[in-house]
Amino acid sequence: MAATSSSGARVLALASSPQGLSAARAAQGKKDTVLTVLQTESFPQAETAAGALYDAILVLDVGNIQDGAAARPAAQALAQAVCRAVAPGGFVLVAEGSGDAEQARRLMKRLLVYEGLVSATDSEVASFVADHLTGFETPIMWTGRKPTWAAGAADTVSGSNGVVASGSNEVDADDLIDEATLIDPAEAYQPLGKDRSSCASRPKACPNCTCGRKEAEEAAEKTRRKLESGEIRSSCGNCYLGDAFRCAGCPYRGMPAFKPGEKVSLEETSVVAPVPGMQKEVATVSMNKVRIADLGDDM
Repeated sequence: MAATSSSGARVLALASSPQGLSAARAAQGKKDTVLTVLQTESFPQAETAAGALYDAILVLDVGNIQDGAAARPAAQALAQAVCRAVAPGGFVLVAEGSGDAEQARRLMKRLLVYEGLVSATDSEVASFVADHLTGFETPIMWTGRKPTWAAGAADTVSGSNGVVASGSNEVDADDLIDEATLIDPAEAYQPLGKDRSSCASRPKACPNCTCGRKEAEEAAEKTRRKLESGEIRSSCGNCYLGDAFRCAGCPYRGMPAFKPGEKVSLEETSVVAPVPGMQKEVATVSMNKVRIADLGDDM
């Protein structure tokens, strides 16, 4: 609640339309409450930095502010003046039914929130009106309240003074986990970034391979030799059938089908084919290389 002076609460009513002025005249202050009525249009100019702080401001109408972008500067000036004039903890009541445009009243509410006002509860407003005003029966569209704290304010938090609350979880030194024990020392360090080498574009792994391809090829070759010697047997049973039936990591990938126990070897073969338009020459394909040989008068 706003801090009222010893002489009572100070209430300001802003009105310009006939409906607003009629509502302002009907309202009267109780006890030592001082009720002041000012025109809405003249209030931003009349309000000064050292002006009085009011415990409540009744915005009975928004004056000549209409809906549209052109009315925003005038509405913003009115909202800023209202927020400066209301005391910390004081109320701002925006009335409805004054004949103003609906969008203009919503604009005023939005600008008041932008200036720092927070929503007030109906019970707080009803208690203030019942204690300080009589004859005020104008319907209210929105009620706001100026916070008692300033923007950017800080507050201290009392400490526990070393006392542990009942039921809190205490962590012993034995319950702590050493992060170094979570790392497997057997895992090889994989370099990242520009210093990491890759053999993906090469037919074989590099001698100083660091991407893991060399180790994978050596493991596959070792497994293949064990399969051929009969030391181990195929777990899936499809290694002998060809690539269509082999697993993704099968050491026989890329090799032809074979019989169990048979050693797989790729022999060098040559294919001779005549070259179209060249009766005395043939093309020999050997180890993925094409060679053209002159056969003389044999053809």
